[in-house]
Amino acid sequence: MLPLLVLLALPIILFFYFQKHKSKHARSLHPPGPPGLPFIGNFHQFDTQYPHIYLHSLSKLYGPIMSMKLGSRPVVVISSANVVKEIMKSHDLAFSGRPMHVAMHRLSYNGLGMAFISYSDLWKEMRRVLNLHFLSPKQVHLFCPIRKDKVSRINQISREASLSRATNLSQMIDTVRVMAEFCVEDYFPLLGWIDKISGTRKKLEKTFRKLDSFYEELIEEHLDKNRPKAMEGDILDILLGLMRDGLCSIPLTMDHVKAILMVI
Repeated sequence: MLPLLVLLALPIILFFYFQKHKSKHARSLHPPGPPGLPFIGNFHQFDTQYPHIYLHSLSKLYGPIMSMKLGSRPVVVISSANVVKEIMKSHDLAFSGRPMHVAMHRLSYNGLGMAFISYSDLWKEMRRVLNLHFLSPKQVHLFCPIRKDKVSRINQISREASLSRATNLSQMIDTVRVMAEFCVEDYFPLLGWIDKISGTRKKLEKTFRKLDSFYEELIEEHLDKNRPKAMEGDILDILLGLMRDGLCSIPLTMDHVKAILMVI
């Protein structure tokens, strides 16, 4: 019986042994930072109410470049404007990747949104499409009525607020809240099932379905042959035309179109 127990325990012991040495080696390659606890890292030390003040105080102890660990996710914190400038200008390609959180991944149609994808052929193609078809001087001029409408709406909301009148922003607030909500899976991938039990995933899916339904209605209106003249040549009409005519190096799908709409 004893030899069997030893045989069963040996792989577990070896796993933790190599994990310990691996983490020590990885730690030696990282910038200095506050020591954390196993599994949770520095979560117990993090000040969620005043994170900027907390991180500033840590930078005085560990320098302008320090490392932390939030759950299983390593984080590098930069507290120097000169270092940030060097990263953003001289080493921008090396730092062009970005973490894909659960909510962002879902709401951007599995990471297809321009604001969320990492540097890749898809990113380059999306950038080309946006620069050529939406940000050229001609297109910027054509979209002037849209900008004026947005400014008018913002001013209207401001006037309503100054008069203590309610403005329905529930859908917008729900979307922002869902994107900012804490998901266990973002920091502890093996514990993603907790998000399902807590209802976080359900809320995320509900918000996604609302947005997707809204985009579907817009797309159906633009695909209608009897659509109003005003819809011709707008943002969605251009995207649908690019998808239909196959004018992109990476074939656009309806999910690409919806992901771009979400960002715009």
